[in-house]
Amino acid sequence: MLIENLDNLPNSVIDTLPVAPDAEHQIKLEYFLPYQRELDFQQDFSNLLDAEVKVTLSDNLRLDSDSWLAEDESAAADGLRVYAGHLQMEVEPQLSFRISGDTSSTGPAVITSEAVPLLVAGAAVLIGATLLGLGWRRRRPSEVDSLVAELARLDADHDQGRINHDLYHQRRRELKAKLAERMAAAE
Repeated sequence: MLIENLDNLPNSVIDTLPVAPDAEHQIKLEYFLPYQRELDFQQDFSNLLDAEVKVTLSDNLRLDSDSWLAEDESAAADGLRVYAGHLQMEVEPQLSFRISGDTSSTGPAVITSEAVPLLVAGAAVLIGATLLGLGWRRRRPSEVDSLVAELARLDADHDQGRINHDLYHQRRRELKAKLAERMAAAE
């Protein structure tokens, strides 16, 4: 459980699961840290701790600690470096280490804070262009709509006596044939 915005317990993790003495209990904590050039990390615990600890970092970052964490080559994946160690706290329950290294040489899969505004602007342009295209397409009458409108005008002209009866029937047959052809093609 994460408790936020409390003056006396800022960003605390409270584990309420009862654990018998000498029993194992696993807790996984993930931190997303604001990193620039180097960072000192410190996590205080209210209880004494005897635990296995793993810290995973980007391959271009390094971790320095009070000798309890060492690089674990077997656990590392491409682009990542894993540090592991046994943390036993009998006096001061605190996890602390320093991260250092250059993040400017990040790979193509990493999105940096400098790239976020460009990505947001690009996405906005793409969404805007898509909406404009859809709006233009909807405003442009389709051929079926044009044929239906032409049939309606032809019927109105015939009803008002502006077109010859034989010409009306000939033109109506032609328009209905075109309309049926276009509707079949649209399906």
